[in-house]
Amino acid sequence: MAEIHITAQERDPRGTTNRALRRAGLIPGVYYNRKGEVRCLQFDRNTLDSLLRKEIGVLRVDVGGELLDCIIREVQRHPVLRDIIHIDLMGIVKGQKIRAHVPVRAVGIAPGIKEGGVLELVVREMEVECEPAYLPTRLDVDVSNLNMNEGVRLSELRYEGVVLLGDPQMTVVHVVPPRQVAVEAAPVAEVKEPEVIRERKGEEEEEEKEKEKEKEKRK
Repeated sequence: MAEIHITAQERDPRGTTNRALRRAGLIPGVYYNRKGEVRCLQFDRNTLDSLLRKEIGVLRVDVGGELLDCIIREVQRHPVLRDIIHIDLMGIVKGQKIRAHVPVRAVGIAPGIKEGGVLELVVREMEVECEPAYLPTRLDVDVSNLNMNEGVRLSELRYEGVVLLGDPQMTVVHVVPPRQVAVEAAPVAEVKEPEVIRERKGEEEEEEKEKEKEKEKRK
C-alpha cells in the first residue's frame, strides 16, 4: 500500500464559487467519514494533478497541521478537457475495514497469445473489503499460464488481507480467438437499359399510317 501526503486548506462553501477557485488554480474537494463529519477543502491544482498520476492507497491530507487519513472516493473531471474539477475523500480509521474500488492489471505473457489469441481484460477494477493497512493500489492477475480459450475467475484470486467482492464465477481476464468481422459485398443494383423513346414513337407513327391506309381502301 502506497501512502501519499498532500497539503490542503479549509474552504468556506458559501464563499468563493468552485468555478472561481478553479480559475485561481485551486481544486475544490470534500472530506467525510463514517461519524458524519464533513469538511470542505481546496487543493493546489498542479500538486493534485501530479499526485493522481501515481498509484495511491491511503492518502494523508495535511490540513493546517492536522493529518486526515483517507482514500479517494471519486475524482470528477471535465467531460471534454479531462481536467480535474472536484475530488471526494472518505476518512478511514485504522483497524476498521473499508470498501474501495481497485484497478486490475494483467501481468505476464499468456501462451495463448502466441497461438494467435487476444488477451482481454474483462474486469478493469474490482471492489474490495479490507483494513486500510492492506488496501492495494492495484490487483495484479497472473496470465502466464493462460492458453487459448482459458481465463481467470474471481474465485481463483487471492490477496493477503483482502476480500474480493462480486460473483466468484465472474471472469476477470481471458484469452480468446480474434474476432473476425465478415464484410458482405454490397448487392449490385440491377442496371436497367434506358427506354428508347424515339423507337417507340417511330413504331406508333407506323401504326397510324397503316390505319390511314386501311381507311382509304374501305372508301
